[in-house]
Amino acid sequence: MTYPYDPAGFSQVGAIRRGGILSGNALCVASMVTWAAGFPAAEILLDSWHPAALTAARLVLAVAILLPVWIMADGPAAARHARWGHGLMVGGMGFGLGAFFLLKAQALTDPVTVALIASASPLAATLLEMAQRSRRLTPGFVLGLAASVIGGAVATQGTPSADLGMGAAYAIASVFVFA
Repeated sequence: MTYPYDPAGFSQVGAIRRGGILSGNALCVASMVTWAAGFPAAEILLDSWHPAALTAARLVLAVAILLPVWIMADGPAAARHARWGHGLMVGGMGFGLGAFFLLKAQALTDPVTVALIASASPLAATLLEMAQRSRRLTPGFVLGLAASVIGGAVATQGTPSADLGMGAAYAIASVFVFA
């Protein structure tokens, strides 16, 4: 089974080659649970950390964990031959700036509001793809998109704070930067 987009330049890498789609989905679920746990953790840490410092610490921790996992999964050659400059630029903008905006939003509002707005990530990605004319809406895709947004609202109990202001603006910006 080959996938059309292979950012590392290898075909059938890691979990896809060994465990198939099921293990890929299990890894996705685990990553979402971990990501969601970051909202209440950030709420506590933002009392004593600046959003920029917390963003840097979180990203350094992520790299310290994921780099060895990547090397174990795909071997040292994958890391040696990766396009590091491109990856750092895209990752710095997408993950770095997006994560900073997310924490800044949470510092200005609350974790529920930020999680609710973050649940609109699929909607933001769709809007960007439609603007680039690379996404055609099908009934199945619209249904999946609606389920994603509704699921995010249900998971956060749909209770954003009444005063959104700049916190909401930062959260919306983070969603588009991540997308």
